[in-house]
Amino acid sequence: MDLMSGDLSGDSLISVLTQFSGSSPLANGTATYNATSLLQYINQTAPLIYSMINPTSQSSYLLWFIHIFFVRTIPNLLSNNIFSAGISIMVFSYAIRVLWDQIIAISDSFRNIFYYSMEFKSVDQTYQYLRHWLSNQKSNAKSFSVVADWQNVDNDGKNIPNVMFVPGLGSHYFKYKGYRVWVDRSEDKDNNGAISNNYGEPNERMNITIFQPWAILSRNTGKQALKMIIDDAMAQYHEKTTAQTNVYTVCDDYADWEMSCMRAMRPMESVVLPEKTKQDTTLDISNFLDDEKWYKDNGIPYRRGYLLFGAPGTGKTSFILALAAKFKLSVSMLSFSHPMMTDNFLLKLVNNSPSNTLLLLEDVDAAFVDRKSAEGKTKLTFSGVLNALDGVASQKNKLVFMTTNHIERLSPALIRPGRVDFKVEFKLANRHQIKNMFVRLFPKPEHEALAEKFSDIVPEYVLSPAELQGLFIKHKYNPEEMIEDTSNYLQELKDYKALTEKLKEQEKKDAEEEAGGEGKNEEKADKKNQEKSETKSEEKADEKSEIEKQE
Repeated sequence: MDLMSGDLSGDSLISVLTQFSGSSPLANGTATYNATSLLQYINQTAPLIYSMINPTSQSSYLLWFIHIFFVRTIPNLLSNNIFSAGISIMVFSYAIRVLWDQIIAISDSFRNIFYYSMEFKSVDQTYQYLRHWLSNQKSNAKSFSVVADWQNVDNDGKNIPNVMFVPGLGSHYFKYKGYRVWVDRSEDKDNNGAISNNYGEPNERMNITIFQPWAILSRNTGKQALKMIIDDAMAQYHEKTTAQTNVYTVCDDYADWEMSCMRAMRPMESVVLPEKTKQDTTLDISNFLDDEKWYKDNGIPYRRGYLLFGAPGTGKTSFILALAAKFKLSVSMLSFSHPMMTDNFLLKLVNNSPSNTLLLLEDVDAAFVDRKSAEGKTKLTFSGVLNALDGVASQKNKLVFMTTNHIERLSPALIRPGRVDFKVEFKLANRHQIKNMFVRLFPKPEHEALAEKFSDIVPEYVLSPAELQGLFIKHKYNPEEMIEDTSNYLQELKDYKALTEKLKEQEKKDAEEEAGGEGKNEEKADKKNQEKSETKSEEKADEKSEIEKQE
């Protein structure tokens, strides 16, 4: 049998014979085999040879494709220099990618061991501490955010703020107590995509990363090192604010507390109140703060409520600020009439109030009259207020102060013992207060006689301390003129109060007449209806009598 190389059938058969003999069967295009052995092998492999020569089944087509691909295509491609170069580049690129992934994995493992980071948002009070701390560090920053600090002004009474140069947006590097520190500041968009809050202040995010190469050997973990930075920042910040009281209000954007301002600590002597009122209140708070263990040992909630009530301008808020300064507490001010106020909002604010603070609820009568919401100004319910004041979740707030101008409008449930434990009434100025205020603002010896004369002119329980202070400020350089002006002021005030009372009486009279007029109209309408019904009854009676006559 003659088989030529290059022929499909011949090549297929030759490949089979090669397997049988172990060497190339072709020599100048022909081959001779032992007849017996060849016939035996052909009989054994005849079906395979036939299927390769005549590919009629699916398996035959597959074998034929494998043969063409591996016997002809691959060798030809490998002999092509361009294809070989492409394959080499692909293999090399894959090897580089695997190597890079391994490097990244090793780097991540390295960072997990030696690098520690923490993140802050500008809405958090800690951000303010770190911003002040950052302005005192020597970093590689080339751009800065300039911040005017009005809280710690000390420049001989000049109205000039202290200026802080804080490293601006971007990444900055410096060393701090043996640690390498990277600080990254960036803009922080809210859910609406805005980068500033309702007050125009930018929303920012700060990320602080430290490198601790001796982390494995050191007893101090990275978390402790990060806490050290926060503690140092808070200590540096409060060193400048030791003579100030932090005042927190509600942030509309994040439904949380934010420090709105810092007020100079108000000395108790600056609040002109009866000495007994100041002493009793101060003693009660002092005893409460000292008895925390007793409350816990007896299973009593460690909280105390205070209600300050009286006419406007009598010094309720001023007294609270003086108490906060005396006991080194901050003040968290909250109004029930806030437009966003709901039961859940109030509960969240009460639970998340800053530590070491007293919670101040001003003008509680403005939000509720008895148990009803005042004029629908708020979605807050009365039960929500009670739950926030003495619920399980409110135990964090140790001192709760409420103020009102009209205690008679408050529901007894709101001011019962357990919610309000101590009440302080603020009255209009008495003779002792009037004289003390005068002496305090005009301390010269020659003004003592004027103080006596002034306290004689001003009657007790007529003017509030705020009104007296207005008079003193108006005549701060000439107290002699204030005596005459006060007489005129009192006469004007008397006429004004008389006019106010007259107007109130007139309004009351008009309301009664209006109510009476409505009553008279109703009586007239009832009388007319009665007359109509009587007329109809008479008509029916006449008709009935006529019918009877006809019958």
